[in-house]
Amino acid sequence: MSFRKYALITGSNSGLGFGIAARLLEFYKPRIEDEPETFTIVLTCRSRAKAEDACKRLKELFPERKIRLEYVLLDLSDMESVEAAALEIKSRYPKLDYVYLNAGTWDLQGIHWIQAIFATLMNPVKALTYPTYYKEAMGRTSKDSMGYIFQSNVFGHYYLKTRLNELRVLGSSTKIVLTGSLVAKKESLNFDDIQCLHGERPYQSSKRLLDILHFAEIESGLPYQQYVVHPGLCTTNMYETFLGFIVVFAKLAFWFCRLLGSPWHTVSPYIAAFSYLWIAIHSHKEDENIKWGSATTMFGKEKILPTSVELVLPSDKEKCMTYMQNLYREWKHKLNVR
Repeated sequence: MSFRKYALITGSNSGLGFGIAARLLEFYKPRIEDEPETFTIVLTCRSRAKAEDACKRLKELFPERKIRLEYVLLDLSDMESVEAAALEIKSRYPKLDYVYLNAGTWDLQGIHWIQAIFATLMNPVKALTYPTYYKEAMGRTSKDSMGYIFQSNVFGHYYLKTRLNELRVLGSSTKIVLTGSLVAKKESLNFDDIQCLHGERPYQSSKRLLDILHFAEIESGLPYQQYVVHPGLCTTNMYETFLGFIVVFAKLAFWFCRLLGSPWHTVSPYIAAFSYLWIAIHSHKEDENIKWGSATTMFGKEKILPTSVELVLPSDKEKCMTYMQNLYREWKHKLNVR
């Protein structure tokens, strides 16, 4: 049926991805009680157990919604899994209206506590918005011998959306939403080490690369709509896994920053997902040229704000596009894709 809509959300069993699914479920309610089911949300997770648990929890939250919840298994750090997911999506769905490329990872190893405490005392909002005291794992590679963070946060999604476009699952009205970050700093990306195998900030590097790649693709022209959005700063499962019980204090610190006037401390994944819902409902073609972010007022009223992006040179865009296109062709060949 042509009026049916389909949304794909990667990394949707918890955190921001789960928040995006909840916002869509909350918004797309039937206008009348006997209106037929017209919306399908497709979750992607790395395991069947996590996917089924996410579907179960969403159904419990919104038992009255006439929306179909389905899932596809996807591990972005495994290119065979990415290719298999693309083919499965093609076989099961005639099109995708919204594609939220949200899944990703941040390989935290520790915190420079003295630096963190000093920075927080000097300027708590800056320290908790643009942290420089996290220790990240360096040189970690995937089973495919690529930078693990690079593949999980950037290339896996690039391959997936490019394959879905080739398979004609995407169209001119499809809205692709990339998950950026406030910490996408210019100095974190080294063009001689795009996969950040030797750098100290692989997560920040991947997010800077994502920004550059987005604007390069928009400039070159895309057969679908594409937006880059960030969730502000919320405590997702990445924080909880790493910090444990200390995450309670992180949440309190985020609330404190909000009271001090920071618009970016969204705190909860539900509020952090606001800009993702806004893009689906209200965005226009010209919004592709802006990096949007979820934000709140001092009292927690959600809003969306444009976010500054550090200078991107034309040569930066060309390097990123060339690298990704070549790597895409290389992996199609390795996977025997015709």
